[in-house]
Amino acid sequence: MVDGEGLPTTPWHAVRAGAARDIAVLIGRNRDECRLFLALSGTLATIDDAVRAQIWKCSGPARTARAPTARPSPTPPPTRLCELVQFDQMFHMPALHLADARAAGSGRVHMY
Repeated sequence: MVDGEGLPTTPWHAVRAGAARDIAVLIGRNRDECRLFLALSGTLATIDDAVRAQIWKCSGPARTARAPTARPSPTPPPTRLCELVQFDQMFHMPALHLADARAAGSGRVHMY
């Protein structure tokens, strides 16, 4: 927690400002990483079409954003949609934010 003392700023801001720029960083995530957490918490077994509808409503693409000639992707099964949304939130986007901050702070960054 950023409190101004123990952690004076967010990691993203510190890295962007050049903190630890002399240390090469390897950032990665695994495609099914989130499935483990959803399965261990018991959440995976409770996901149904109602949950999928709520996730799609909150996180799905805007219908007007799609190009007129684009074919819509099939809607994934409820469990897969939940995994994808959670994966983006917990793993994929934080990794990308850190890599972007690292590159902006003149540090070496490698991603997989």
